[in-house]
Amino acid sequence: MKNDFIHYNKNFTLNPWAEVYFVWLSHKASKSWEVLDAFCKSTNSGKIISELEDKCCNIHIYKTNLVRWVPLINSKIRYPNQDEKKNGLRRFIKEIFIFQPKIVYLFWKEVSDFVIQKIKPYKLNNQEYTYWETIFILAEHPSYIAVYKRKQTKEYIDWITKRIIEHLMIT
Repeated sequence: MKNDFIHYNKNFTLNPWAEVYFVWLSHKASKSWEVLDAFCKSTNSGKIISELEDKCCNIHIYKTNLVRWVPLINSKIRYPNQDEKKNGLRRFIKEIFIFQPKIVYLFWKEVSDFVIQKIKPYKLNNQEYTYWETIFILAEHPSYIAVYKRKQTKEYIDWITKRIIEHLMIT
């Protein structure tokens, strides 16, 4: 089991009182096999997330992954399997229950589909759900925007920022 994944201990630390959570599937390893700092500015996602954080400067945002390590098979990165996602979801649900963030952004279809299917939250509209008074919002992965919809990056950032501000003003 030890050889099947690289632990990323930095991201095991809870950030309990964040109002907003950004959630992805799992970490990414660099070409040198070091795990990249979570969403660092050298990645496509990190650049967009950094801009989002700048626009939301007074809002505490916690960035995490459903699976908090880099899953490997034969020294190659792979997608997390169902058991790994279920284990991550158990921890994630505890965090939501205990720390009660106001908003959780689920980035990427695989993450949002898995979480929504398992926790069965109340559907507010096509992109928003509620569970334990936390709003879950489905969003494209920032790296997808950076690569395939680069010209729409500003609109993407504005849309996310607007949703955060609107929901935080309501509560």
